Amino acid sequence: FIRNAQDNTDDQLLSNYTIEDLDTSSILEFKNILHTRVPSKNYLQKENMDFLTEMGVFQIDRDDHRKLKLTLAGLLFLGKYDAIIQKLPHFHLEYLNKRCDSFMRWKDRVSTGDLDYENLNLFQFYKIVLEKLKATIDEPFELDERCVRKSPTELYVALREALGNVIIHADYLDSDSSILITVEPLFYSFENPGTMKISKEQFFTGGKSNPRNNILITFFRRMGASERAGSGGKEIFNVVEKNN
Repeated sequence: FIRNAQDNTDDQLLSNYTIEDLDTSSILEFKNILHTRVPSKNYLQKENMDFLTEMGVFQIDRDDHRKLKLTLAGLLFLGKYDAIIQKLPHFHLEYLNKRCDSFMRWKDRVSTGDLDYENLNLFQFYKIVLEKLKATIDEPFELDERCVRKSPTELYVALREALGNVIIHADYLDSDSSILITVEPLFYSFENPGTMKISKEQFFTGGKSNPRNNILITFFRRMGASERAGSGGKEIFNVVEKNN
């Protein structure tokens, strides 16, 4: 209740964390995405620390002699896995594709702690899982003759919105659950820790947004992955309703 009453939870400034706690490859990929979107900003020419400060990954602590400190959002978004779990031991991200033969537990998996994904921060998870979700659109659904085949473009938009929402609006201080995205034979499931700060009706009708992670939203908006217009839920609902 206390956390939900706060306007922002990802702006916490972390002492004793430095740029060394961030994944260099994630920083460079983030830079490249923003450079592609806005070449005039010359992000690729900026020093990493200058770039990260401009993005809000590092912010001034006005209560501690104006020292630059890493934000919780910055750690979650670009951090090395070991650095993240030292701050949040319960941090876990997982994607499972269960659209497979019955004798298999899953067809594909992405999970923090897996050696195949060494530094699976929020940025890497979003990038990797979005591509995997996109690939599932071309796989056959187990639909009966009454169901309409989904539009690949509409379904991709809905999946992208759901993935962005599940990451942006999670309560990362909640240790009781984690982010889990599952591809089932007949549906997709998106779970995250915390409860929505708006009603289900407001989420599915659109027009209202009450985020708990404003810095994370800024990162996703700069990548072109979030509009902060409260329209994501409506787009998801429309695709589901249209296709029964």
